Amino acid sequence: HGILHSFPTRRSSDLIAQLRKGLQQALTRAMVHGAPTAVTACATEAPAIAAGLAQRGVIVGRATRRPRNPANLAAGWQADALAQFEADAAAGRRLETQRFLRPLPGDRLGYAEPLVIQPLCLACHGVDVAPEVAAALAERYPDDRATGYQLGELRGVLWAELPARPQ
Repeated sequence: HGILHSFPTRRSSDLIAQLRKGLQQALTRAMVHGAPTAVTACATEAPAIAAGLAQRGVIVGRATRRPRNPANLAAGWQADALAQFEADAAAGRRLETQRFLRPLPGDRLGYAEPLVIQPLCLACHGVDVAPEVAAALAERYPDDRATGYQLGELRGVLWAELPARPQ
């Protein structure tokens, strides 16, 4: 458990918190103009937020089994993290407290936290997506697989990959 309290884990957790907060703020701002506007905001601002957090060998992002953007399909260690969180959910564990940490090649670490559907998410990821939102999604993401979720359901992972030692 010593590694769980190490510098890389704290740094990863902080980065994921910043990513989560940035996404929520961007979507909250966009939702003032309606959910179709949020679709556009998410498509442009989410990658920009992740890129803004990338520094000194760190990269962050999102991954899922049911992507809206095919670039966010979970693979490799991120798919393993998602599988762990799926098992945690099936076992009745609170997802908000779960974490995943794995050593990676090249003296790097992979860190992930669950991405759980919040009320803000339902307008674009829920079961009952409004027709104007469905139209905006179909236009931007013709192969969208990211709807049909319910509140509290596991959507995917927020992840960080970083050097195992401070740089």
